Amino acid sequence: MTETSLKRRRIVVQLGGYHPIPPDEAHAKASRDFARFLAVWHLSGTVAPGARQTTSQVQWAVTLAGPDWQTEASHRIFRWDDLITTERKRSWLTRFPLGITSLFDFAAHGALVRYVGSAWRYALFFLYPAILLTIIAAAAWFVTGFIPGIGTPLRALAAMVTFAILLPFIGNRLYLDHLLDDWIHAAALVRQPTPEVETRLDELADELAPQEGELLIIGHSLGAVLGLHLIAKLLDRGYTRPVRFASVGSSVLKIGFHRKAVRLRGDAARAAESGQVLWVDFQALNDVMNFYKSEPVAALGINAPPAHTRTVRFRSMVRPDRYRRLERNFFRLHNQFVNANDFRANYDMQMMAFGPFTLETLTESPDGAMSMLDDNGGLTEAGRMALQSQATSRAKP
Repeated sequence: MTETSLKRRRIVVQLGGYHPIPPDEAHAKASRDFARFLAVWHLSGTVAPGARQTTSQVQWAVTLAGPDWQTEASHRIFRWDDLITTERKRSWLTRFPLGITSLFDFAAHGALVRYVGSAWRYALFFLYPAILLTIIAAAAWFVTGFIPGIGTPLRALAAMVTFAILLPFIGNRLYLDHLLDDWIHAAALVRQPTPEVETRLDELADELAPQEGELLIIGHSLGAVLGLHLIAKLLDRGYTRPVRFASVGSSVLKIGFHRKAVRLRGDAARAAESGQVLWVDFQALNDVMNFYKSEPVAALGINAPPAHTRTVRFRSMVRPDRYRRLERNFFRLHNQFVNANDFRANYDMQMMAFGPFTLETLTESPDGAMSMLDDNGGLTEAGRMALQSQATSRAKP
């Protein structure tokens, strides 16, 4: 091993979105994704077969190596899967009024107007539950019109019963249940995380604060919001080392555009103003669940150094047949931010998490790690220079 390829050790904290993945499934998925990643980049490595579970995280060791470099990482996934699962078990009788209230809450507090101004695709995503509910209600009213001799009051009652029957039948198949639950949780998150989430973020911050080594926090979707809260908690605990923060398919503006999201905007400001947080926001044009071409710090009206923004092209990352399936399902497309690629690309979540290059090195390189690793996974001249630079510098926002 050469002087430029010293072993790197990293702590990777991944905060996922509002999609419950139990610890065993999370570990199995990580192992599958890692195996695909190894094949794409012609590398060797291991995901430890066992995972350590606590209330706030599930954790395992990852090793990765090329011919002339190697890394070790502690991969930690923030646990809130059980909390999401509990919320997802609520009945439609509860979900429907809470969901409608939550959508109105965002619209009434200015978020919808900001969505339209910043990312019209996201505005359509926001309106999708309301449009679908309107269609179901119209269908219920239409169907009850065929009941002979029924007056308006009885028809209205019959339409309500029909609506209640159609709602779970149609809603569960078109993700309406998931979306309403997501907006219900988001409305609560505007003010602050739920007490259970807050406690788990505190536990994670307490464990991370005294640890040495490189820290990379990856927040996907609503997990990016929790990532900013986690960073604020680390700063509260006197954490002075660099923090690298990758928000991918971020929902920071989903929450932050709500006028009552004072805490999130405060935590985002602290991260941007701290001088020790490197924040990179990865965005994709065809993902309706993120804010394409919106720099989050400026968009939130924060007078501080901006986050770096980088564009992700899913089409260049996956096989054509797989991409065709992905683009027909906006949830699966949105999750590609944290799934393994089929091809080498400038954005690769596994390379960012476990590879030899820091987040700032990958951010500064137009093609990510592609020009820094050869066909056999070894360092190119550009890769050796990058490692030399990393060895003599620290993260800078």
